[in-house]
Amino acid sequence: MAPPAISAPELLKSRAGIDIQHVPYRGTGGVLPELLAGRLELAVDNLPAYLPHLRSGALRLLAVTSKDRWFTVPETPTVAEAGLPGFEAVAWFGLQAPARTPQPVIDKLAATTLAAIAEPEVQAKLREVGSEPRPLGPAEFSRYIAEENAKWSEVVRISGAKLE
Repeated sequence: MAPPAISAPELLKSRAGIDIQHVPYRGTGGVLPELLAGRLELAVDNLPAYLPHLRSGALRLLAVTSKDRWFTVPETPTVAEAGLPGFEAVAWFGLQAPARTPQPVIDKLAATTLAAIAEPEVQAKLREVGSEPRPLGPAEFSRYIAEENAKWSEVVRISGAKLE
């Protein structure tokens, strides 16, 4: 699960006080060709698909939206470092279960998942595809989701976005 598609560009607009037109795409597959062809001036998207084009010089990375510099491009500043303190917009993934799942089952799933993610081979594979594992237990993950919901609800309110 990740924040809604409207999130990062609208968060950037509101925090930076800039007037850019947010054009939502259904994914990187639609954005990347437009950016490479020069029909888009900028994109706020997940980094891994862009890395080959950054390395070839076809695209230029201005900043990363994570709280800390990203391990695949450590020379690139964060948006916060570039002048918007506290800015963070990252895709995240989590394991979730129905609300009525018994706590012992949740505990077992969490322990098994956290153990798997701690395996060096799993860590290496995740980093190989550009992901930085940040495992959280059930309570930490619940708090994180609540914080994300609050942040993105405010972004949706400010943007005036509506479901169609």
